[in-house]
This record gives sequence, structure tokens and C-alpha cells, in this order.
Amino acid sequence: MDNTYIKLFRKLVNHSLFKPGKEKDLRVFLWILLNVDYTTGEMECGRFRASESLGLSAGTFYDILRRCSRNHQVIAIKSNNKNTQIRVLKWSKFQGTRENPTANPTTNQQQTIQQQHTTTLTTPQYRHHNNNLSLIHI
Repeated sequence: MDNTYIKLFRKLVNHSLFKPGKEKDLRVFLWILLNVDYTTGEMECGRFRASESLGLSAGTFYDILRRCSRNHQVIAIKSNNKNTQIRVLKWSKFQGTRENPTANPTTNQQQTIQQQHTTTLTTPQYRHHNNNLSLIHI
């Protein structure tokens, strides 16, 4: 998982997670983003191990999860006596799918490629013959 990435939108600075006093909430949310399955945006975790990796108490971690769900509305949580299932809301909208950018060129890229082919095919070619240039029609 070390060679994958997440997208962070600049509008995060205007979100309630980014307000003063919410540093722990933001830290937990970023930890969630970095640890969920990148195709589904979901994960299961035990609050004791998760809180240990974040350096928080288990109660503080769970309180922050509830705030992220209820107040900040960035995750959905479902808990039982063994673990907590976390789902990042709007995962596909914000993270999208991991596609090869050259495999599906954008419309602008397609137009550029088409222009290059057209330019290449319609460019007249010249032949040198006894110091005279003659146009070759293709």
C-alpha cells in the first residue's frame, strides 16, 4: 500500500475538520483515508489497535470517529463488539478510479493527437534533384 496515493482537494481548508481545535479529528480522518481499501473506501478496524497507532486513547479515538460521522459527515461507521466498519462517504466522487491516464486520453488530448496526425499527413514533402526542389504529392 506504500505506492498508492490519495487526493486531497484544496476546499478541505474550508471544511469543519480544518477549523482550530479539530487537529485530532483531521488527523484521524487522514489516517482513515490512508488506510481504507482504495477501491471501496471501506475498512474494518479495532479501536484499540487504531488508537494505539495514532497515539490516542481508545475512547478518544471512538469519540472522534463519532464526530467525523455526525458533525463533519465525512464517514459512516457501524460498530459491534469486535470491530468498527468505516466507510468514507463520497469515496468514488473524491478519489475516483485509478486509471492509466494515457489509456483513455481526454478530449483535448484526442484533438491534439488528431491534429498531429492530420498535420503529418498533409505536410507537403519536397525532393532535392540537381539543386532544384520539387513538390511530391501524396
